[in-house]
Amino acid sequence: MVGSRHRHRVRLHRDDHPARLPRSGRQVLSPPRGGDLLCLADVDLQCRHPGLPERGRSAVRSLRLCPARADLDGHDGGGLAPRPPRENRADRGESPAVHVGPRAVGEAFTELSWRLLIILVFPFGMTTLLDTLGWRFAFRRDRTPFTALLAARLAGEAFNLTTPTAAVGGEPVKAWLVRPWTPLTEGLPSVIVAKTTIVIGQAFFLVVGLVATHAALPSDSLVVRAMQWLLVVQVLAVGAFVAAQAGGALGGGTRWLQKLGWLSGSPGQTLVQVNDELAHFYRREPARLTLSIFFHFCAWLIGALEPWLILRWIGLPVSLAQATAIEAFSTGIRFAAFLVPGYVGALEAGHVVIFSALGLGAPAGLSFTLIRRVRELAWTGLGFLALAPLKAQAPPTAGRS
Repeated sequence: MVGSRHRHRVRLHRDDHPARLPRSGRQVLSPPRGGDLLCLADVDLQCRHPGLPERGRSAVRSLRLCPARADLDGHDGGGLAPRPPRENRADRGESPAVHVGPRAVGEAFTELSWRLLIILVFPFGMTTLLDTLGWRFAFRRDRTPFTALLAARLAGEAFNLTTPTAAVGGEPVKAWLVRPWTPLTEGLPSVIVAKTTIVIGQAFFLVVGLVATHAALPSDSLVVRAMQWLLVVQVLAVGAFVAAQAGGALGGGTRWLQKLGWLSGSPGQTLVQVNDELAHFYRREPARLTLSIFFHFCAWLIGALEPWLILRWIGLPVSLAQATAIEAFSTGIRFAAFLVPGYVGALEAGHVVIFSALGLGAPAGLSFTLIRRVRELAWTGLGFLALAPLKAQAPPTAGRS
């Protein structure tokens, strides 16, 4: 197309005879069809041919825009074809995040719309209840009310996500918050056992996710190999941790520090009592240990519904197997990046990898991660709000405790 500020000369081939040229240098084009965006005006042609004098400067005159005609149905002059009706991206199965950037993320949140309120509550609310039940069965006795355990767990997880304490800084906070009902000599062993059983449940869930990933990806995929290695490392780490707790390694270390003079008084006695409680629990409470693992494993399974719901609502209808693979890979990333506060950067990179491997696209992985971050932010704020009531609360049996 020729713009109004450009002029062009038209050269004819040397073999073209002048007799075949129009005598007038002006050629009038046929009128454009209705709805054409550009209406061509008069075009001056100048021929350069041996034996013909130049007629002066030739030009292609400026093109004038035709106004849109109201009598053209479905056409506004913007092209030759009628504009198709607008479709929802979810109807086409297309991801709203086509390019990585703020606009793509904004489109994902727009597609999610009011459903974000559901994501804030479900399924994470259900997983929190199940994890609290798993912690409850990590005690030898049921002394603490379930609501107090729930509030203490929320507060402790808020500390885990926001402090550089290798995702365990919130565990002593949980034990400290339930002191009115349970002494530290029982509260600290309970959080250690619960941390162990939640990792065991995570290992079982990683096995389920590995099966789902095998169904969705080739067996030689880098994602599958990475998940296999994560499972091996996790099983070895958990096995060593359980053996150390059941064998009384904490008590041996405490006595060694006492001999060196680095630990004495009440802290040393507390650690010895914690060691005895751990050994007693693993040897004499197999039913409660099994129930704790079971509830944590169920929490991991319910968590797979979150990627399934989010991706379907932003226009990526994935299967439950794919959602399970995404969630399992995400849990493996959390285990490997436990030293990173909030797993910032590690989860984003991991989601980009698994989404690209599944053919969902890296932009969708980034959008999914940011939607999850909003949910994490909401529950972290709720956890810090739960601190005040727990600190001010005094149970009726506080004196006897």
